Amino acid sequence: MDLERRIMDLKDSKISHAFEIACLIEVSSPKPGNIYPGRSFSDLHYRDFLISAAAASDAFNCSDLKNPGRGILKAVENTHLYVDSNTNLGIILLCVPVAAAFCQLGENNKLDNIKKNDIILLLKEEIKSVLNSLTKADAEAAYQAINLSRAGNLSKVKEADIREEVNITLLEAMRLAEKRDKIAAEYAGGFALTLDFTYPRLKNNLLYFDDIESAVVQTYLEVLSRYRDSLIFRKYGSKTADLVSQKALKIIDRGGLKTKTGQKMTEEFDGFLRSREEKVNPGTTADLITAALFLSILIGGPKFVKSWTR
Repeated sequence: MDLERRIMDLKDSKISHAFEIACLIEVSSPKPGNIYPGRSFSDLHYRDFLISAAAASDAFNCSDLKNPGRGILKAVENTHLYVDSNTNLGIILLCVPVAAAFCQLGENNKLDNIKKNDIILLLKEEIKSVLNSLTKADAEAAYQAINLSRAGNLSKVKEADIREEVNITLLEAMRLAEKRDKIAAEYAGGFALTLDFTYPRLKNNLLYFDDIESAVVQTYLEVLSRYRDSLIFRKYGSKTADLVSQKALKIIDRGGLKTKTGQKMTEEFDGFLRSREEKVNPGTTADLITAALFLSILIGGPKFVKSWTR
């Protein structure tokens, strides 16, 4: 079957293509509070994300992904050959286990007679296998990537400061950070938010909207309305994070991008998030959207991507 042949042949460029396309589509969609064409930050430009997508994609191959920590570090190192700022650490942390799981599906011949609708159920088990197999070496490599990115997701965990010798696995480290970081919570929870909420919402929105960008923004608002953004939470605290989610929920309650009122509210929401001297950026939510896009492309393949250009 087509799905089986596609996933069994993941040692070519399909995974790297899927990752790069997902990154490019996500950053090109006008998500409130984020960078997109015509909207940049003082320290980050739209083009930085385009360059990062291309640079990091080289690490998304089954050879490097046999050791997820190595894949994470390689993707970040490749990115920082060209870009100084942290553009994609969260995306890489989310997408590497998904990609590694797809590689394992192909290598272990688990796709015989599998129905396309059952791929998510199989993938859930394979992602858990990848996560449970993470080692101290994976943690060490991931910590190097975090330090290189100068990001704060795991930079100060009481039981496992990333500047100290690594004595726990990457999964154990993520469990220590799960209450304050959505990406860590995905590791701890078997990618439940990506697989059970974000991906299904994106899939439904792709059926509703004629353009991929609207589907992405609508999904982004739906996720943000239900789950407060952990980047905002870490930078500004629970009050601001909750306020942002409440505003997103009001937009969804008025139809989101499906209505003229919701569209206007979305534009106003973007202005609100940019109005502060220090930007309020729901960056973790954007990372989750990229992971769902990546998953959608891996499952749907080139024909699925072509359907966006109709």
